[in-house]
Amino acid sequence: MRSEGDTPTCWNCGYELSGLQVDDVCPECATPVWSRRAFDPFDQRKRAGQALAWSIAALVLLFVCLGPLAGILAVPAIMISTNIKRECGGDWPHDLNNARAAWWIGWVAAVLSILFVIVYAALAVSGVL
Repeated sequence: MRSEGDTPTCWNCGYELSGLQVDDVCPECATPVWSRRAFDPFDQRKRAGQALAWSIAALVLLFVCLGPLAGILAVPAIMISTNIKRECGGDWPHDLNNARAAWWIGWVAAVLSILFVIVYAALAVSGVL
C-alpha cells in the first residue's frame, strides 16, 4: 500500500504519474514511465568528492575532541558513498576510489565518535570529570 507522500513522479520533469501504466510515457516530457536517470560519471565523481570532504571534516572534528559532532558529519559521507556504490552495481569503479575512501573514513569517524561518547560518559559517571 502506498503512503500519502509516495506519489509517483517523472524523474525527468517531476510530472505526477498516478494512474499511468508502466509501459506508458510521461504526458509532459514523453519520458518512458519505467525508466531511470541515465548514468552520469561526472556527477558521481562530484558526489564522491563531496563524500570525501564530509568524511575528512568528521575526522578533523574527532581530533579536535568534538566526538559527537564527528559522528554527525560522518553520516552524509557514508550515505553518499553507499548510494554511489549501489548505483554502480554493488562496487565502486576504479575511478571513484575517493568514494571508497570516504566510506571507510566515514565509518572510522562514526565508530570512534561512538567510542568517544562511551568513554566520556563512563568518566563522567565515575566522577573523574
